[in-house]
Amino acid sequence: MLTHALAMETEVLTAQRRLAGRDEQLVGPVRVSTVDDLVIHVLGAILRDFSRQHRRVRLDVAVSSGHADLAQQQADVAIRPGEYPKEGDVIARRLCAVGVALYASPEYLARHGRPNGPHDWATHRIVRGDDSVASIPMERFVDRFVPASAAVFRSHSMHIRQNAVREGLGIGLLPCFAADSDSGLVRLGETWPQASAVLWIIVHADLRHNARVRAFVAFVQEALMQMKPRFEGSAPARWKP
Repeated sequence: MLTHALAMETEVLTAQRRLAGRDEQLVGPVRVSTVDDLVIHVLGAILRDFSRQHRRVRLDVAVSSGHADLAQQQADVAIRPGEYPKEGDVIARRLCAVGVALYASPEYLARHGRPNGPHDWATHRIVRGDDSVASIPMERFVDRFVPASAAVFRSHSMHIRQNAVREGLGIGLLPCFAADSDSGLVRLGETWPQASAVLWIIVHADLRHNARVRAFVAFVQEALMQMKPRFEGSAPARWKP
């Protein structure tokens, strides 16, 4: 019975997605899944501007370090950094690279000095992600030089890690789009391509013709592409090589 019930659920979800995909009304909800640092540092103003332009569209935003299952209708649109999405029948648009660099607080640098390079990181206090994000490029890059057990602070949340670095707990790799504008941080060099990710905007194939989803994706894509230098870490920043 469980097998039949799961098959029925899949059929119902498929039918609901296909019906929603035919909706040509710019009225109703758009469910968005993303990560905390994007909402805090970038998406807030973009979502505001979209809402002002499309006043009858409601934005339901869910923040998680995990991946929303678009086939299970956990979201209509996902905006997230990472590798090319592997789940289900989705359409993914590559927006830009997400540059990553090493940061520290002025207080930390005054107490511990500057690291001379990755091979010197093991002599410093490291802030990094926890096991739930161990597979992302940033964490795999850190693993080459510092074991996870040597970290003084770990969190799945990039926003929380940035706060920890700002408070002087240690040094850490952070995305440039969030950290370069943080007056409490000092950037310690160029970006590390080996630690960088790609920013994607993703929709389920069944929803690609939905008017609300189509309008939202086009609006967000254009806005984020204009911020490409900031994401890649090549925008003018307050840091010393």
